[in-house]
Amino acid sequence: MAVESKPLFHPEVLRQQVRSFNLPEQTGAWQPKLQHWAGLITSGRADHFKETALLPDFLTDIFCGLLGYTGPAEAADTYTLSRERHVEVDGEFADAALGRFQKGKEQFIAVLEGKGIRGKKQPLSSASLHALRDEYARTIEPARGLAAETLTLERTLSDLVNQAYSLAPGEIALMWQTAPPRMPMPAPAD
Repeated sequence: MAVESKPLFHPEVLRQQVRSFNLPEQTGAWQPKLQHWAGLITSGRADHFKETALLPDFLTDIFCGLLGYTGPAEAADTYTLSRERHVEVDGEFADAALGRFQKGKEQFIAVLEGKGIRGKKQPLSSASLHALRDEYARTIEPARGLAAETLTLERTLSDLVNQAYSLAPGEIALMWQTAPPRMPMPAPAD
């Protein structure tokens, strides 16, 4: 019997969260560290290590350093990243948990599980590949259509606002030239 799969996140909820997301201020300073991890993964060098060898550094660099989560050694009473003890499935624990952790009180937000990438040595089975393609067609392709529709609606709304304020083309161009880098939509093509 086929099991109906549903998207993990409702597209509209996800869209709202992405629109309001701002990168932390320290992101620029962390660019070399991000490039290091990207290079380690894309070059295949990460494949030569066990997950347990890389995961502690990855969690510390990305979640604590870049994203600002704190571990128990960094915070006096409350910390936001906890490793290997909270969520158990089939006798194994998740690699880390995000949340608000205090003595006697644990509030979970998400669990993290590090896994190696699949490659020639561990290819997807035919059934897994078919399921992956089905999920892609069911979620990603419609999301792209919704994103394109959203962009069209945002541009239409932007044009209507510009008309309502009787902005001249030069004023509109100046507005886009001085727009903050995290605008919800790209500048219109000339």
